[in-house]
Order: sequence, then C-alpha cells, then structure tokens
Amino acid sequence: MTVLVVFFLFSFTTDHRVNPKADHSKPLTDVELYTTKDGAVLLFEKKGAIYKNAFTFLLDEGKNKNELLRFLKSDELSYEYHKNYIHLYGDAGMLDFVVNNETGNSFIQNNTPKHFIFGNQLALLSGNRFNPGNITGNSIGYRTLELVKNLMGQRFNEDCNSGGEGAVSCEIGDTFSHCSVSCGKGYDACCDDVNTICTCKKKE
Repeated sequence: MTVLVVFFLFSFTTDHRVNPKADHSKPLTDVELYTTKDGAVLLFEKKGAIYKNAFTFLLDEGKNKNELLRFLKSDELSYEYHKNYIHLYGDAGMLDFVVNNETGNSFIQNNTPKHFIFGNQLALLSGNRFNPGNITGNSIGYRTLELVKNLMGQRFNEDCNSGGEGAVSCEIGDTFSHCSVSCGKGYDACCDDVNTICTCKKKE
C-alpha cells in the first residue's frame, strides 16, 4: 500500500513540472549574435565556418535593445517562430518579440503575454551561407540589412521580387533556401530572390 502511494505522488510531481509550450520549441544551436545600429542579427546552425540560418530583429529606434540582447545571449536558447511574433525561451525565462503591425497587435490583445517587446522587423533566413569572416570592422557600425549583405559577401541590392510598396510581409525561396519577413508600421516588406534576403524598408 505504501509503495503504491509513493509511486503515485512521484508521477504526479514529475508531470506537473513539464512546460507544454517549451516542448514545441526548436533549439538554437551554434549561435552567434551581432548587434547593429537598428537591431540584431542572430546566426545559428553552423557547418564549418559558415552559418546556414539567421533571424533578424529591427527595433523601434533602439527601444528595448538591451532587453532583447540580454535575452538572445541566454544559454540553451530555443524558439517558436510565427512570422509576426516569435517566442524565445532561455535561462531568463520567456520573451515574445512581436512585430508592431495589425497581426502582431491582435496577438497581444488575444494572448496578453506577460513579457514582450515590440519591433519593426522579424525575419527568418534559412538555407543560406553567412560567413562572419566577411565582416569588416565592428558589427554595430552596420544597419541590419547591410550586415546581412556583408555576411553573405553580396552587394547591397534594393530590388524587391516579392513584397514592395504597401506590403506588410513577404516570403521567397525554393527547396534549398528560403526567407520570410513581417514588418511594422511605417515599413514595407521586401524579398530579394537573387540572394534570398527578406527585410523591411522604411516608407519614404
């Protein structure tokens, strides 16, 4: 009788500690973080000296930059990406980075997350070739898009093959490489299929 009671209590306690949200997250491996003038670039999944994937974060005139950077430096960082927002999990807990547009604001109203910050760009670039050796000087001297271009060894390209004026989001790519981006108020989404880069451009 005693053995059965102890076993029951142990099983209940173990199940109670499981975090169902965190179970759906994907781990970020081989992470390298760069701070830029207007946000941050987070590289992950490395093969040799080359990184395959990147998240780019554009902040509203630098607001909450220190909070975002502190969280992105967490140990054992993982994520759930939803285009207009991303759940980030780390040793500091959980942080939602939310794009300041209609969809992002709807997410805030319907979910009332405890810890979130707004931004003007959230982009995922996957299956690409990002080489930190291409960067000259301090990364904080670049804007986010300029840094991404340097990481790829590409010239700055203003063409939008998807998205463009009035677009809040866009995505582009094939079976090998892909990118998607969502933009905040005052920005247009732009996707370049030559280099598979997605970004936000400030409205003129």
